[in-house]
Amino acid sequence: MLKNPRLANSLGPYIGKAGKVMEKRVNDNFSKAGYELTLHHWIVMVHLWIKDGQNQKTLCDYAGWNKTMITRTIDSLEAQNYVIRVPDKDDRRNKLIYLTHKGKTAQDELGTIMIQSLDEATANIAQEDLETCKMVLQKIFLNLAEEEHITQFSPDSIK
Repeated sequence: MLKNPRLANSLGPYIGKAGKVMEKRVNDNFSKAGYELTLHHWIVMVHLWIKDGQNQKTLCDYAGWNKTMITRTIDSLEAQNYVIRVPDKDDRRNKLIYLTHKGKTAQDELGTIMIQSLDEATANIAQEDLETCKMVLQKIFLNLAEEEHITQFSPDSIK
């Protein structure tokens, strides 16, 4: 047993466990619908639906991931024909990530699956409690994001 009660009842394990079961539910719901996609794929695709033709560095910043993680996710999406890498006409060393037709047309169905997953996760939770939770999580993010070099909190800020 932990001697310090602040450690024994800290917010970290709650955030971690909730994130893991949410990720598992999303992945399971995508799989049940016939998609070989994960929450990580979804995160990349969301950023491309908002603004197509982004480079990997920008996607890394938005997702808060390292280069290896974003590369693996894009490789997987490319292998499944959801995205394509195109050399940047201004800097051929740089590759821009674009949605394919398959990636563009999957938005509505994947969005429906994600809404289902969110509804399952937030069942029996009052809207006021959800808003408070989001506010607290955003404050935690803002307290730590600068040190982690993460530039965005939500897809809404990509404009």
